Amino acid sequence: MMIAMKKSVLIFFLCAFGASSLLAQGYNTALGVRIGMTPYNGFGASLTQRLSTGLCAEATYQSTDNRYATNFIFKWHEPIIPFLGRGWNYYVGLGGHYGGYHKDIDATRTKSNNFYGATGILGTEFTIGRFNLALDWMPAYSLAKPESEPQIKHDVAFSVRYVLFKAPKSKNIMGKIEDIFKDGNGGNGGKTNKNGKKEKESKEL
Repeated sequence: MMIAMKKSVLIFFLCAFGASSLLAQGYNTALGVRIGMTPYNGFGASLTQRLSTGLCAEATYQSTDNRYATNFIFKWHEPIIPFLGRGWNYYVGLGGHYGGYHKDIDATRTKSNNFYGATGILGTEFTIGRFNLALDWMPAYSLAKPESEPQIKHDVAFSVRYVLFKAPKSKNIMGKIEDIFKDGNGGNGGKTNKNGKKEKESKEL
């Protein structure tokens, strides 16, 4: 009776604090739109690719009436609530940018219209079903630039991406609940030998 009550309390706790994780999951490849909230970066596209556990690469392209900018950044992702899995993450990253002006905004200037430099990123994302939603801050420092281009820029943007390829399922709250019911022994499943003893089974994680 006490064991059953403990299991019920544990199940209730996991469900109460992680109901949203039943729909949340990670991704391998996602592609979508990026909407900048500053004058320097307007509407564009974002492609993110998972390279390994926690490590992703993101490429972005954004354009306004007179300028464009591309970024390539490596990002490290960590779950905000670890035991719920990687559906809701925060991330930090570092990379570079390259851009330019569609037309010369100063007819008397003869220097290059292009700019390039280092880019950082700090943000959060949530993946639910086939959609990945992200909000981030992307500061940039230009090593070379036109006279009219600021050396330090800050972009805040919202991205909506479609998950092209999902990530393999990890042990989140559902896996923990399933383990509780495996053979009635809290997840230490196994097969019984002729002597009535449990033999552990090796499982691939």
